[in-house]
Formats: sequence, structure tokens, C-alpha cells
Amino acid sequence: MRRGPQTPLQAKLLFILFLLPGSGVLVASNQPALPEFDFTRPNCCARWTAQHDVDVLDTDPAILPYPALAEGQKLRIRGPHPTLMSPELWLPSHQDIWLRIRLRSDIGGIGQVSFFDDSAKRILQYEASAGQWTDLLLPLHTPVFPDGVRQSLANLQFFPPGDHGDCVLALIRFEIFGSVGVTQAGATADWMRVRVKATDAPLDIVELSPREGFDAVPAAHTLASVPAHCDRIMLLPRFEGQRDRLYSGFAARGRIRSDTVGCIHFVEQLQGVSKNETPVPKAASKKGLQVQMSEDALALGIKHAALNVNLSALIDLEQKPDSLVWKMDGAKYFFRRRAVENIKVKILSDAGVQVALILLNYIDQDQKISKIMCPPRCDPKSPNKMSAFNLDTDEGLRYFKACIEFLADRFSSGNDANGRVTGYIVGNEVDAHWEWYNLGRAPLSVLADEYLRAVRVAQMAVRKSSATARVYISLEHCWTTSSDPDALKGCAGRLLLDYLNELSKLGGDFDWHIAYHPYPENLFEPRTWRDKNASPSADAPYITFKNVEQLPAYLRRPEQLYHGEPRRIILSEQGFNTPNTPDGEVLQAAGYCYAYYKIARLDGIDAFILHRHVDHAQEGGLNLGLWTHKPGTLATADRKKQIYAAFLAADTPDWEQAFEFALPVIGVKRWEDILP
Repeated sequence: MRRGPQTPLQAKLLFILFLLPGSGVLVASNQPALPEFDFTRPNCCARWTAQHDVDVLDTDPAILPYPALAEGQKLRIRGPHPTLMSPELWLPSHQDIWLRIRLRSDIGGIGQVSFFDDSAKRILQYEASAGQWTDLLLPLHTPVFPDGVRQSLANLQFFPPGDHGDCVLALIRFEIFGSVGVTQAGATADWMRVRVKATDAPLDIVELSPREGFDAVPAAHTLASVPAHCDRIMLLPRFEGQRDRLYSGFAARGRIRSDTVGCIHFVEQLQGVSKNETPVPKAASKKGLQVQMSEDALALGIKHAALNVNLSALIDLEQKPDSLVWKMDGAKYFFRRRAVENIKVKILSDAGVQVALILLNYIDQDQKISKIMCPPRCDPKSPNKMSAFNLDTDEGLRYFKACIEFLADRFSSGNDANGRVTGYIVGNEVDAHWEWYNLGRAPLSVLADEYLRAVRVAQMAVRKSSATARVYISLEHCWTTSSDPDALKGCAGRLLLDYLNELSKLGGDFDWHIAYHPYPENLFEPRTWRDKNASPSADAPYITFKNVEQLPAYLRRPEQLYHGEPRRIILSEQGFNTPNTPDGEVLQAAGYCYAYYKIARLDGIDAFILHRHVDHAQEGGLNLGLWTHKPGTLATADRKKQIYAAFLAADTPDWEQAFEFALPVIGVKRWEDILP
């Protein structure tokens, strides 16, 4: 773990704790105590009911004294549906309650928790490693009880992983965060400020890498200790030697029981950290394109562009003499000059186009690069050979940080010699992760945790160069449904969005935004106004252009706000197929006209970036381009389609004349009739 400060001055400052003005002893909370089950204590499990396929072992303290339960309660699993039911639980109303669980499973795998009360049932999947202690933190969401009800009766079902073997259950505890432990972290050019609150017991404060979770807290090196009943700020030098603490998480653990108190908190307040603080300019319109041919895109008058960047393709492990070099934390990282220079930002941004980079990670043919960049759980047989980013190993984390720092310094630090990038999209359609962000079969809790870590690291890497460039998460058009019936291969976009929002606020909220893909419900059907499952409701299965207004409306909900404001939205990838029918090009163009008219008049969406520029021969039979492709080629432009003229006119005074053909196709007399 951490080796401590490098100089006597740093050593002195590291352990100086300053009382906050007006703080001191904490006032006792009026909130009722939340349930806690410490299964290292005798007979704790006797309050629970074994319902199916599980035996509770060693519960009689007369037979097995208390010291033998030091690890927890042993559960023997003997079938496919092992279920343990809690006693009745009283929980407070209108609170964000989290569930902390500690267990060790012989065989590991996927388990589940079901929480239910009078208002709803919540099912939360988790994953446990085989033979190792697993520490979980799962959101139960804010219980919705009738007005005036302060507490409600609830039950919890615990399902250990697997259908055989033993599982040791050590702890199940309900918690409300924000009032104890590390509650705030900030950074300046030279210092880290970590706020700590302790109630009735002293705490040790530890530092963690972004790749470390709750299981690393008990053994982490102690930075400082605080006594009981205090509210203090700890100052740390930002740099430990050449290592930048900007990425670190900070946590508190009890000095007596060594268990984690509160959450792992990351930096959320930055001051004087960024090289460039120039605001992102307001674009003249929302018209954008995933650019293949820069000159043609500029002739079309685009105001936004998105460019794919495969991080694995940038890395040069051979360290060739002409490679570009980036220094980070005292080490050098080499990037292939030709691959970097092929990221054509400058020609676009010099013309006033706002450019976003879509950060991808293809499984590389070079196994050495793939071992570094792809997480160990990534399936090499994934359908599209697109991997999640690897933050599971020290080397993977270092290279991921170096890639983003290098790109942000090149394109967002204020030196416009290479052009300016104003947005970074982390991954692609992560709610369909098996196909587009593969990290193996994974439940929602694992997906959200691992993806948010990548987004948080990317945001911090960008912030070192730019205070205003935006970092986006990527979601497809499935909203309350999933594109894959297997819950370990995909999830509903809204569910992932909610989970990310809660985890972000829990560990230090930061300014991530949303890159959404509101394709038509059926990707082959361009008449998106006919989408049957895109109803005008926040509970619609899909969000397409037919009901796209539901997305900014959802992000205006109070629980979704970041610092009182909705997160920004760009539509970074969506298009309209050209059916192989006589009227195919007319239908494709009409779909675009319908969508652009709505988006141009909808508050809360910054950009509409069309996909594709040119039809691609290997896009599953879809023909989404403004151009056809030459026969026998993958995506060499051949002929402009009807949509080209509509796109050209979309944000000009000629739009109405260019769009007029689409009115009878859509079935309306006036464009105003398509607005909600």
C-alpha cells in the first residue's frame, strides 16, 4: 500500500487535522436505528428462516462457542434455490438506503437479494468470488411510503451463490450514507482536502486506488486517525513523489472492528487543477455527423462530429523512436504516431465544429496489448470484439489513465495545434455490454461499479487538461427493457442510469453526462413515428425519436440532478435504415426530417449526431449512410442518397422546402403536429 510522505514537511502536514469552522462534536441523529445483523455473534442467524435448499450450520452456542463464529455463519447449499428470509424489518421512509453484505462462498458466482415492502419489490443481483471474502454495497432505492409514515415494515430474502458448497455470511447491514466516515474530498494544484466525520468511535483514514473496493479497506495503510465525535478536514500533499493522488479514493474504517465506515469517497471538488478553463462554446445548431470524409462533412455544414478512437490501437509497447511519449506518475508511455495523427480533429474544430471522441477498446490481435487493456473477465469470443476497459489490474489502470491523459492534453489543454475536443464518450452502449462493452457475464451491480470507475477515471484525466470538456456515458435505445433476455449480458438503460447516479452520489458526485442512441425501435424500420413501444411515458420500454422528450424530462427529476442542474445530453449515434424497396430512400430521408425537426426544438439536448456518413457493408444488413458504398467495398462512398439533401438543409433557411416531401410520408399536414 502507500509508503507515506516523501519529506519531513509533507510528513508534518499529512497528519495535521483542522477543525471545520463551527464544527466539533456531532449532534446525535434523530433517525431511527437501521437493522444490522452481525453473523459472527451467536444465534444471530436463528432470527432468519431457511426457506429452500439451504441448511444453517453451527447455530447453537452451547455446542459451538462464540469464538468459533469469528468468521460468520456457515450456510450449506443443497439445491438450485437456496433462500434465507429475514425477520420483519422496520425501515425509515423517504431515505436512500444501502445494503452492505460481507460473505465468502466456496464456489462463487451470481447471488441475489430481494427486498420487499408494501410499496414494491426490488431484486438486486451481485457477484461473489470463489473462496474469497466479498464485500458488497447495494442500493435499495428510496422507499416510497405513504405521506406521514415514518417507518414501514419490510423483509429481505438472501440468496447465496451457487447450488452446492458452503457460504459464510458475516454481515448484513442497512446504512444511510453522508453522515459518517469520509464525506467529502477535493483537490487543488498542490493539496488534497479530505473531510472526515466520526460519531461514537475513533476512525482510521486510508487511501485506495480507483481499482480497489471495500475488500481492500481493512488492510490499507493508515494515513491518519481521528477521535470519536469530530468533524474535521485532513490536508494531504497532492503528489506523493511523482504519483498524483487526484485519482485516489479515501475511506474510513473502525479502529476497533476494522470494518468500513461509510463509503469510499473520491475527489468531487476541483480548484486550479486544469490547464485550460475555456468554456465549451455554444454551437450554432444541433446538426452533427459521425464523420468519415472531413471535407464532405464540412460542406454539409455540420456543427458537431463524433470520431471513434480505439485506445488499444494507439499503444506502442515496442517504444519505437518516432512514437509520441506521455509521462505520467514518473513513467513513460508510448503511442503510435500514425494512429494518433489519423484522429482528424483539427480540420473539423478549426471550422467551428464541436468534436467528441468515442473511446473504444477493441480486443487487439496483439495478445500483449489485449492482456493490458482488456479486463480478465472479458470474453474473447464477444460478438463485436469490443471490450470494457481494464481497471482490474494495476497495469491496465495505468495505461487507461495514460491514454486519456495523453488524448486530453493533445486535444483539450488549450493548445489548439492539434484541434480541440470538447467531449469524451466512454465506451459504447454499455447497457448492452455483452455486445458493445464486454466484461464477461456480469450482473448490474458489477457492470455499474466497473463502468463508473472507468468514467470517473476518464473524467479526472480529462480535468487535468480541461475544466469544461464533458465526459459522457453511452446508452442505447432500450429504456425499461433490455436488448438481451440474459440479465448477465444486458440491462435496461434506465436501471443502469439510476444505478450510476446513485453510486456517483455515494462516492463523490462528478459531472458526467449522457450520450444516448434513440434509434427506431426496429433498426430496419426508418418510420420511427410508428414505434409501438415508445409511449409518452417515463416507463416506456424504448426511448426513440417518437418519445425522445422523455429523456430530458427524466433527467430533470430532483434525484437525477447534478449540483441542481440536469446532466447534459447528446445523441451521439443513431440513424435511419434505407429499406430495399422502391421508396426506401424516401422513408430514410423522412425519418431524418421527423427526428431533426423534433430535436432542434427540444430543450435539454445539445447535439444530434447522425450515424452513418457512408453505408457499411458489414453493419448487419443496415444501410444508414448519407451515401451508398461502392459494390465490393466496405464503406467507400459511391452515390448520395435522398437523405443527403435533407441533411444539408436541416439547419438552414431552406429546411422547410427540403423537408416538405416528408409531411405526407409521416401523415401530418404541419410540422408542429409531431411535437408532444
